Amino acid sequence: MSSETKVPVKKISLKEFSEKDLKLRRLFILVDGQKDFDELAESSHFSREECMERLKLLKQKGCIDFEEPGEKETDGSSEDLEAPVECEGFFDCLQKELARQIGPVANAIIRELKEKYTFSTKEDMLKTVERVAEEIEAKKNREIFINNMKEKIFNSMKEEG
Repeated sequence: MSSETKVPVKKISLKEFSEKDLKLRRLFILVDGQKDFDELAESSHFSREECMERLKLLKQKGCIDFEEPGEKETDGSSEDLEAPVECEGFFDCLQKELARQIGPVANAIIRELKEKYTFSTKEDMLKTVERVAEEIEAKKNREIFINNMKEKIFNSMKEEG
């Protein structure tokens, strides 16, 4: 199957993207794991050929990859992004929920958080969720992530309290 029929997904975060070419940067920002090739070409105002060349360059640099529509990194199933994932503990939930939104780069982000911080209060956890949510570019997906994490935090606090 050609890369034109697959959906580009980010493999790194925008913070890790160091490319100076503004057109390439703009295209990378538009990649959200939802838009197919035609939507990206249209929203980037590139010709089909230019868009494909730039996407191939992003793939060569390890910034994106191409997946079947609905394909997931984990098991290939098309799960409902609004349904909370099964997880245990704050960091496990944070990593799994974030990975559903931005892909495998979530592992590195959460690993770094775990090394630097400990969270003892619900407020600390909520602030962290808000901070981590900034990695999610699509507003709707960011809201889903925050709501799922708030639900998990409040449910875990009820069970412990």
